[in-house]
Amino acid sequence: MPTEVLMMNLRGSSWDFIPNDLWCHIVQRFAAKCCNAISFDTVSTSEDVEQLAVFSEHVPEFITQAYYTPALIPGNVREPDTYQQQISLFRFDNWIAYLILQDDFNAWSCGNEGSADELVFWSGERIKIHAVPCEGQVFFKNLTNEERRCLISVDARIGPNLYPLEQGSGF
Repeated sequence: MPTEVLMMNLRGSSWDFIPNDLWCHIVQRFAAKCCNAISFDTVSTSEDVEQLAVFSEHVPEFITQAYYTPALIPGNVREPDTYQQQISLFRFDNWIAYLILQDDFNAWSCGNEGSADELVFWSGERIKIHAVPCEGQVFFKNLTNEERRCLISVDARIGPNLYPLEQGSGF
């Protein structure tokens, strides 16, 4: 399946941030069913996760490390087309979903201390959701037809606001 991006255009003139209630529906009704791991762009080791404010009292269970292509590639990277970043994966369950939803979608944003710019949800070794709150976008990758139907059934606003990405766009 191609990568699709959820972008909201609520006023018709500019792109809006994802409403927090919609983000909650995606995490609770889709990610909780289809994903078993989560990672954050600012967390490259299992110890780094404690720097995220939502995990100050409960640290998620470390699974492994992986590489992924971030949406926000540092400006000093010489070959952005092949750049990958190492991150740590943690078990994703209902308790972790509850904790990450303690912060609004927009609070997971560029420059907020104790936060992350990108949240990545995994199913096994495949990325399913790549959320970039500071850009107001949520990417859905590697979805089966059944997973896509499940996603669209989560909230009526999802289907009309899903846009396919062109091949070779980096995502």
